[in-house]
Amino acid sequence: MRLNSIKLSGFKSFADPTNFQLPGQLVGVVGPNGCGKSNIMDAVRWVLGESKASELRGESMQDVIFNGSGNRKPASRSSVELVFDNASARAGGQWNQFTEIAVKRVLTRDGTSSYFINNQPVRRRDVQDVFLGTGLGPRAYAIIGQGTISRIIESKPEELRMFLEEAAGVSKYKERRRETENRLKDTRENLTRVEDILRELNSNLEKLERQAEVAANYRHLQEQGTLKLHQLWFLKHRDAAGESARVKTEHSEAVNALEAKMAELRQIEAELETVRQAHYAAGDELHAEQGRMAEAQMAVSRLEERIRYVVEGRQRLEQRLIELQAQNQQWQERAEQAQAELDEVATQIAQAEEQSEILAAQAEDQAMKLPEVEDQVRAAQARANEQRTQVTQVQQQIQVLAAESRSVDEQLKGLRGRRDRLGQERQGLAAPQHDKLDEIRRLSTAADEQQAVADARLAELAEAVPAADETRQQAQQESQQQAAKLTDIVARLTALRALQEKVQTEGKLKPWLAKHGLQDIKGLWTQLHVTPGWENALEAALRERMGALSVGRLETVQAFASDAPPARLAFYSLPSGEIANTHRALAPLSDLLKLESNGLKALMNDWLEGVYTAESIAQALQDRPKLSHGEVIMTREGHAVSQFAVSFYAPDSETAGLLARAQEIENLDREQRAQTLMADEARAQAIRAEAAYTEAAQRLSVLRREATETQGRAHQLQVELLRLAQQTEAAVARRTQLDEEIGEIDAQTEALMERRMEG
Repeated sequence: MRLNSIKLSGFKSFADPTNFQLPGQLVGVVGPNGCGKSNIMDAVRWVLGESKASELRGESMQDVIFNGSGNRKPASRSSVELVFDNASARAGGQWNQFTEIAVKRVLTRDGTSSYFINNQPVRRRDVQDVFLGTGLGPRAYAIIGQGTISRIIESKPEELRMFLEEAAGVSKYKERRRETENRLKDTRENLTRVEDILRELNSNLEKLERQAEVAANYRHLQEQGTLKLHQLWFLKHRDAAGESARVKTEHSEAVNALEAKMAELRQIEAELETVRQAHYAAGDELHAEQGRMAEAQMAVSRLEERIRYVVEGRQRLEQRLIELQAQNQQWQERAEQAQAELDEVATQIAQAEEQSEILAAQAEDQAMKLPEVEDQVRAAQARANEQRTQVTQVQQQIQVLAAESRSVDEQLKGLRGRRDRLGQERQGLAAPQHDKLDEIRRLSTAADEQQAVADARLAELAEAVPAADETRQQAQQESQQQAAKLTDIVARLTALRALQEKVQTEGKLKPWLAKHGLQDIKGLWTQLHVTPGWENALEAALRERMGALSVGRLETVQAFASDAPPARLAFYSLPSGEIANTHRALAPLSDLLKLESNGLKALMNDWLEGVYTAESIAQALQDRPKLSHGEVIMTREGHAVSQFAVSFYAPDSETAGLLARAQEIENLDREQRAQTLMADEARAQAIRAEAAYTEAAQRLSVLRREATETQGRAHQLQVELLRLAQQTEAAVARRTQLDEEIGEIDAQTEALMERRMEG
């Protein structure tokens, strides 16, 4: 079995539907850290039945569902599908007949996990049975993830045996054996239960035997009672003999009437039987039609399944066709590039043909000079013949010189032949291509300069990309930190608001307030603002008056006298004028309040008359002699010190801490707005850094490609320059060598001619 494609939708970082095609035996997935490469292997392991979230690098199985981002909402489901090629028929079970197997797993937010094979719902065990013995599985050896190699190396013999058995295909049979052993175990347990039942039945058998004896006694007594009854009936029969005759007569008449009725009943039963047979026949026909209808429905279901499978296959083929069209376009572009290179090569070939024509013209010039040389040779031969004739005439006189003359002729002939060959070789030498050599030198120098510029730009950008990456990571980290801070503030604010709402709505006074129509009136504490740190002191001083309700006139409260509140409750009416504190021995608590209403200020001055503040109990005790009758000193913690008593504060009602929580909610609300701005700015910076890094990485990739192309062109020009330089040097060296050899031959020829003339 070979994996053809992987389809992911909503799985971890793959928010959009993504299809990975695996066309060959060796496929690599590359990318920067955090792009989701490991998520592909997690998806394969997840589809094959992985049930532990820790193996998928998560805390719960719902972590595999895309959890959303700053720009996208979370996904509601996660889906992964693996398409396998089963042409070798290695799959197990009923799926072995399919040449292509599509295994799919879907997980929703409510925890529902579903498995499908070729779009048919199956169990997780069915998926694992398909791949038993093939090496595939959630933790099989075919999937090598991070730490798997070290785990195999460090594994115990029992753990290593599992990998070897999976590789050898033994695990499938071990799984079958385990299932058989489980069934045998269940059978043994059933036998144990049967033995228990037999034991229970044996214990009940004794009871049944005793009951049987009682039943036998009962039957015996019943028989005796029957006998006595028969005797009684006999006596009665004897008394009823006369009555019997009358009864017989009546009986005969009744029998005749009964027979008539029975005849009618039999006729009705015959008609009923006919109707029943017709009903049975109709029922059989109905059952036959229902069977044919069920077969038709099954055929329709199979056809619909095949249609769905064909439609999906067609969609896959259309997707494959689009990919092939894209590849075809790429090949067309490469073909155009190759055609351009062919045009360039054709230009070079044309230049070479021009050089060949020049060399051919030089060869023709040399060929035109060849007849003159041949004439000279023939003239020399003629002279030699004349000399040979003269030598013949004076042969007797110059017998000693004849041998020397023949030797000279042979040497001259050899030297002339050698000179002709050297001359032809010299003419055949290609003329040095100095112009082309200079042009290639110029192009090579320009290419070297371009390569140097490209290398410099590449080095500069290669240094800038890591810096951009570091800036991007820092911006992302800062964005995450700011988002985490914002989340923490929002969570705290939500918790405090929920607690505040719960305290306000779950008190004992809620039904009473609703009954009297006072549930919409806000308590006094919603209008109070005190210097941070003095909330407990204010609550201890006001106590139940913290939740006091405002009324227009206090006389209206007398209506509640007959139905008093179930808990402590205060009402207030704002004064019409100002009320100033008359006691100023110490710092009054009312000076720490921040109130917007003058009436509320006057009310607090009245309620907090003679209530002072101290930083600690020690200071309060030190200032205690300054107090007069009815005055008290409150500390930050809410402890109270009067002239003759010290009271320690502790929450004594369900509304304790309302003021502190209200002020904390206001502070957190301001912090949330500020943190939201900071988080948005950090997110914007992260997006800008990501864009800058992406742009730099793309520019780096383009520059690397351009530098590679420039380096290739420079290398080709250097190779061509080296080849032409070597050809030129070889031609010049050979021409010089040929000139030297021809000069030596000419000198030897002149020397031989002089010897001949002297002879």
